[in-house]
Amino acid sequence: MRWCVLSVSAALFALGGSGTRSDSPSRSVDRVRAQITVLYDAFSNDSAMQKDWGYAAFVEYGGKRILFDTGNNPDILAQNAKAKGIDLSKLDFAVMSHRHGDHMGGLVYLLRVNPKVMIYAPKEGFGVYGAELPSTF
Repeated sequence: MRWCVLSVSAALFALGGSGTRSDSPSRSVDRVRAQITVLYDAFSNDSAMQKDWGYAAFVEYGGKRILFDTGNNPDILAQNAKAKGIDLSKLDFAVMSHRHGDHMGGLVYLLRVNPKVMIYAPKEGFGVYGAELPSTF
């Protein structure tokens, strides 16, 4: 879980620097609000959320709507997104942290509701999904 939070933080940093925004050095720095909603994990205290091994988080940052990982099971991702009132058909993009089933299993649901969403994924020379992503990914 700590690794996932660090990965989301790194993605936010890459999107907007240190969490602040300044159009010019002479302007005052405006705080950019970030909202992270965990959609998929095994440890939620929220009774409306179905628990399962895996991870997914919905990130709102700098006016962008981002899905970070998709959990293990497409049906659970769908149910949890609905429970939180999050429409995954309106994402700006998705980020896959790595190619393990408990982080990518919900892609089936995501692509069903948002077939043209841009997905960023690492190029890995190892893992359960083989050496490289297919060129059509």
